[in-house]
Amino acid sequence: MQQVPRETIEAVWEQQAEYSEEEWSQWVDQFAQEQPSLLVYLGAADQAVRDAEDEGSELMPLAALIYDSLRSRFSLPVLDPETIEEAEDTNIALLRSLDNASEAEHHAVVESLVNNYPQSPMIAFIMERLMEGNEETPELAPDHVGMELLYLKTMIDALTAQTAS
Repeated sequence: MQQVPRETIEAVWEQQAEYSEEEWSQWVDQFAQEQPSLLVYLGAADQAVRDAEDEGSELMPLAALIYDSLRSRFSLPVLDPETIEEAEDTNIALLRSLDNASEAEHHAVVESLVNNYPQSPMIAFIMERLMEGNEETPELAPDHVGMELLYLKTMIDALTAQTAS
């Protein structure tokens, strides 16, 4: 699968920033019809993030960005719960492998993710949005940032797994 270019991602982000409440409602209705299992997963993920933090979550707006960016370039599969769970399990295993890793090893994994990920422009854009305001001191970023990244990367992985080439 080819990468979604940064320009497409930014254009979708800007377009969605202009959505009215009614347009968002229509978007959610369409998403629910197209990806019911993914909507359930993201709803549970959003609730987990909200339960873990008092502040708002960027999960759903970024999930909408991912979906519309990918959909603008590719025909996407309808995900089943098993595909989503498989992608999440893989990402959790990656995180567990870093449990005893040094800061340098963590940095190397993040750098590799940004540079070598099949949808690297998208993951980079998402990380920038999640880290906004904490670029200089990433260690001070709220804990929910890591959770949101896990859920969003899982979404990308699940949507692109069958079409990767």
